[in-house]
Amino acid sequence: MRAWPRGIGVAVLVLSVAAACGGSPSSVATTSTTPTATVATASTTPTAQGQSRQLIVLAELGDQPGIRLVTPGGQVVANHPFAFDQGPPQAVAGDRVFVTTLDGHLKAIGRDGTVEDLGPLGRCCSRIVPSPDGKRWLWATLDDNGGPEVTSQIHVAGIGLADRVLEVYTGNSELLRPYAWTAAGVFIEVARTGIGGYFPFGAPVGPIHRLDLDTGKATPLAAADGCTLGDVAHDGTIACFIGSDTATSLRLVAPNGGTKNIGLPRPQFTIPGEAWFDPSGTIVMAAGATGMGNGFLHPEPLTEEFTTYLVKLDGSLAQLGPAGLRPALGARSWLSSQQLVLWRPVGAAGGQPGLYVLDIDGHSNFIADQGIPVGVLS
Repeated sequence: MRAWPRGIGVAVLVLSVAAACGGSPSSVATTSTTPTATVATASTTPTAQGQSRQLIVLAELGDQPGIRLVTPGGQVVANHPFAFDQGPPQAVAGDRVFVTTLDGHLKAIGRDGTVEDLGPLGRCCSRIVPSPDGKRWLWATLDDNGGPEVTSQIHVAGIGLADRVLEVYTGNSELLRPYAWTAAGVFIEVARTGIGGYFPFGAPVGPIHRLDLDTGKATPLAAADGCTLGDVAHDGTIACFIGSDTATSLRLVAPNGGTKNIGLPRPQFTIPGEAWFDPSGTIVMAAGATGMGNGFLHPEPLTEEFTTYLVKLDGSLAQLGPAGLRPALGARSWLSSQQLVLWRPVGAAGGQPGLYVLDIDGHSNFIADQGIPVGVLS
């Protein structure tokens, strides 16, 4: 889970427990589980005993838009056409690929190509964040109140679960935005608006807190104060980036408050990268970029080069895979504690664009596909 520094302070307003725990639903419609269209004929997926049902989802935005489902071994299992009008899919979780439409609806493409209309979302959405099983999802709505202040609300809905508001915030240049929903919990950011610059891994735009869906309680991640958050392991261990233009380190903060700062190589970490714990919480995949694609510092078109390292809790680190690779799927880049997916985007340095499915020893299978990786169906 990638997030942002500093504590949340007292400005976040949480609704009453009654509202947070399923009081009267707001005006957003209850979700529907009835498929509303068939995009493509159903495709079977290998499910023999011992075979993983995991499929990597790649989006194609060209003349024939849609999604491609690919096994970790590189076999294309299905191509499902879909006319994206809001860019690539928002997220993938469980058996659903989540897509937002211009008319403000959330839809989901299934493994077999059928499409569910999950209901209207209201005025939104910078990000849809589903639960790991894909049966619930978070989003934020916005209201500018006719003035400089913006009121944002965090919503949750799901299969058989009517929309309800969990949290409200009003500010001049800040708004609530869901960031991640992992085994470690639900995380919300207070994002600053109007941020510009070169952020190949996403802009560090505001503080983050853990949100209890049952009580509506917001708990700041104080351990990440002044540290650009990367991820939170299931046991509460935090990985974040500290430093400046002269040095960048990965900081590990244990649940008991103990910290370890691990120096990271330059020029790969001239700017904060991204970091993800493996499912066991004992290895961090940390990715960096040279900053060579930064048009502010380098007016000439230069090719960005990514690098990914495996960092152990004892502080040791080693480069993973060939040159020019970054995590392909955020936290879901870890297919298991032994296998992960890295990506060389089109236009990045290092070689042919495509996916590398690697084990932690660096042995890999290359998938030569220029689609945009968006998630894993489980």
